[in-house]
Amino acid sequence: MADDGALWAGGDFNYSYTSLTSGQWSGGFVRMPARNATAPAVPANLRASDGNSKEVTLKWSSVPGAVSYDILRDDRPIATTTSNSVTVPLGGKNRFFVRAVASDGLRGASTHVYTVDSNGKPAQPDGATLLVDEDDTWAYHWSTDPVAENWAQTSFDDSAWSRGASPIGYGGPGINTTADPGRGQEPPCHHLRAHQLHGR
Repeated sequence: MADDGALWAGGDFNYSYTSLTSGQWSGGFVRMPARNATAPAVPANLRASDGNSKEVTLKWSSVPGAVSYDILRDDRPIATTTSNSVTVPLGGKNRFFVRAVASDGLRGASTHVYTVDSNGKPAQPDGATLLVDEDDTWAYHWSTDPVAENWAQTSFDDSAWSRGASPIGYGGPGINTTADPGRGQEPPCHHLRAHQLHGR
């Protein structure tokens, strides 16, 4: 491997293909230059949106420049999709990963492992209590108006607030509920509040 990233091969290597059907004698050494390419980013927000004892539906945020995605289970590819959601069968240890694929076939790094249990639900440590589930519905206050001092208390009446599935946000990938500030306005981020509804 040269300093410029080119790969040199020689010795017994004396023939190279110039196309699928033709080739040429390549002498003593062959130089294969490095490709000027950047691998796609790692998909974010990998999560399960549905699952049962046979299969699980995985979702993630789209990656700019990606034309498809590989889905791996226990470190082995099991599916490919052009969408940012796919339903795959359970099996092995149910350890899932997703990686983006560019138009030239270059693959990016895989996501962190996402593990589900035998019912297709996100795995959690023994004795743990699930407080907020994936894609839960939240109540949120999207306004420059101040909120009541007791807004974080369970007794607070949030019936006048908007509702939406998480993630809630503006101007980024992987958003399930878009909080749009309106044309020509700045997002009222200092007064954005979320009140979790799971279990209520």
